[in-house]
Amino acid sequence: MKNMEKLGINPILILTQVFNFFVLMFLLKKFLYKPVLAMLDKRRVDAERTVQLKQELEKQKESADKEKEAAVLEGRREADRIMKDAQTKGEGLAKQMEEKAKSQSEDIVNRGQEQLKMQEQEIRTKLSGEVSRTALEAAQTVLQDSLTEAQKKKVLEESVKRFAAHA
Repeated sequence: MKNMEKLGINPILILTQVFNFFVLMFLLKKFLYKPVLAMLDKRRVDAERTVQLKQELEKQKESADKEKEAAVLEGRREADRIMKDAQTKGEGLAKQMEEKAKSQSEDIVNRGQEQLKMQEQEIRTKLSGEVSRTALEAAQTVLQDSLTEAQKKKVLEESVKRFAAHA
């Protein structure tokens, strides 16, 4: 030890310095190093959790985007189907209305023709009656002047028979 003193080294001072170093290391480790490491670990865990959350959110966003695209595609398909159905129904309705209008016009024409036939028959009946009456009057006038009673009776009977046969 004396050799150390000759060199200017104090062994007690060195031992004290070594002891102080270990005490300082112990205190730093206990009160500073562990809390700093705990804080760094906590930050690392928080950073990892943040990265995981970000990845999960990105996956959810991608999934939501795919669902949105699928919903939009399904909506378009449904809209196309509805449009086709509406067009088909519209065409069917137009055809039905056209057939109904055609049927109604045919009914109107048929009723008009029936009315015309009835009027024609009525006119023929009236004309036939008028012609018969006029002919009868003319025949009576002619017959009264030129025929005898027996001839008149015979002509009248024949006329009645012919008229009955035609009617």
